[in-house]
Parts: sequence; structure tokens; C-alpha cells
Amino acid sequence: PGPGPGPVPVPQTPAPGAAHALTLALPAALLPPNASSAAPRPAALGAFSDLLVRCEVSRVLLLLLLQPPPAKLLPEHAHTLEKYSWEAFDSHGQDSSGQLPEELFLLLQSLVMATHEKDTEAVKSLQVEMWPLLTAEQNHLLHLVLQETICPSGQGI
Repeated sequence: PGPGPGPVPVPQTPAPGAAHALTLALPAALLPPNASSAAPRPAALGAFSDLLVRCEVSRVLLLLLLQPPPAKLLPEHAHTLEKYSWEAFDSHGQDSSGQLPEELFLLLQSLVMATHEKDTEAVKSLQVEMWPLLTAEQNHLLHLVLQETICPSGQGI
């Protein structure tokens, strides 16, 4: 068998077609049909788990960057953001976000909340904390999220 799938494409700037990147960031075929307690634990998934974590982080960053209005937010994208609401704090280990390391989950949760509150200083602080945990592409997306928080373009997809 040949090598696995190549790198996940990530847009450099938000563009009209950037919403399509969300469907590329975490294809449904990669996830178990029931991503709850029946899902294999990260230790059993190995490198696949690392790929799922990278895809989840990129998906959240793309959603924060694109800021789709509620009427255009697909249910699976709404579910992704809901996993990082404060209400999800107690259930962290029970859902598919349980594949994320606890520190990264909490940082993403804080980033989602800070972005929704338009708290520029909190986003700046979180960028510093998250920088070593992210890939170069994810750091670029996080930088764009910060720029969008500082100076909104009003181009929510």
C-alpha cells in the first residue's frame, strides 16, 4: 500500500471558497460513526489520533476566522463550536473532543469564548500560549483570527 493521505489543505486568507476548507479539514469518513464512548481511545489510534487532533484544531480556527452567521452555520460546524462552550467543560472527556490533550482543549475553549466576546487582549494572550502547540499553518490561522478580532472585515461567510 502507498503512503497515507497528504497534508490537509488550509487557506492562507479567508476567501469566498474558504468555507469549503472546513469540509476538507475533517472529512466525516475519518471519524467513527459514533464518536462518543464507543470511539477508540487516543492510545489505540496512534498517529491517526494526532491527525484527528490537528484536523479538529484547524477546523475550530477556520470557524473562528470565517465567523459564519448562524443562518449559514452548518449543524456539524455548530456542534464543533458547542464542544468548546463553557457548558461543555464538565463533559470534556465524554465526547469526541476527548481526543484533544486537556491543555489544548482548555486553550481552544478559551479562544472560542474570547473570540465570541471580541476580547482582543485575551486572544493575544492565548496566541502566545498556543503558539508552541500548533503547526505553522494553524499559527497562521490563529494570527488571522487575532487580526480579525482587532479589525473585523465584516466578511463572515
